[in-house]
Amino acid sequence: IQACTKCGNMVMPGTKLMLRKVPVDSTSIDALFIAEVANYPRACVPFHHSFRGSSVRNFYKLVEESGFKDTVYSIMNCMFCVPEITRHNNKCAEHCIPNLVTMISYYNPLLIVTLGRTALISCMKAAGSDASNLNLSSVVGVEMSCMNKVLVPLYHPSGQCVASTRSMVEQLNDYIGALNTLRRIKDVRP
Repeated sequence: IQACTKCGNMVMPGTKLMLRKVPVDSTSIDALFIAEVANYPRACVPFHHSFRGSSVRNFYKLVEESGFKDTVYSIMNCMFCVPEITRHNNKCAEHCIPNLVTMISYYNPLLIVTLGRTALISCMKAAGSDASNLNLSSVVGVEMSCMNKVLVPLYHPSGQCVASTRSMVEQLNDYIGALNTLRRIKDVRP
């Protein structure tokens, strides 16, 4: 991943690679949350606790209140480079799909939870599906298949999304539904 130069972002000055160390054995991840891209170039960690943005607050509040805090989960982004100069675009997301496949295989989660449309489309393309016409509002909370895993698409927890599209109460219900899916997967797992 560090050698990637497909979209040019990795060769730009100030670009950081957004990978975090897996805190546990990668085969024991219950859920992998996949977000879109970090808004904080210097952090290189999605939804890092040290930031006070609404997305961060909302995400950890939803994790806490839904019960995901009691599971082994990790979070990453569907795009791995964070340029300080330019913003990402859909072309960057396309270029990162092989890296996304690598990381999903590495984490080997029981459940993939996408946060937002960009992450959902990236994961579906990683699984070889044509997701160009996929509408998040019609599949939010619906179990889907992705790389032989169960994927549950959710809305991004940004303040803008909470204010205009999906309230915190609705998102909490979505997270609880995703957690119930995880529990069901764990119950039938050999």
